[in-house]
Amino acid sequence: MNSANSAKKYVCPACKKTIANRAVPNCIYCEKPIPKSLLFTPQELAQRKQRLEQERQQYELHDQKMSQLISRKKWWEFWKNDDKKERP
Repeated sequence: MNSANSAKKYVCPACKKTIANRAVPNCIYCEKPIPKSLLFTPQELAQRKQRLEQERQQYELHDQKMSQLISRKKWWEFWKNDDKKERP
């Protein structure tokens, strides 16, 4: 069974469109309130916040590493010089 097909769909009862963001209290299409039973639970919101923070930290660490590489050597010069090397 395909997991994408088995995933629960959350639909706005007012406009019948798929709820795009269960973290906000109103439908982004019709602006009607979304019933609490369709919104993220406090536990789900906490897990989502933790996951987003972990992703942000990963991106920040990646950016720091790239900045260090760039400051130590002009990485584009490396690629330019690598293309000039003789190939066997």
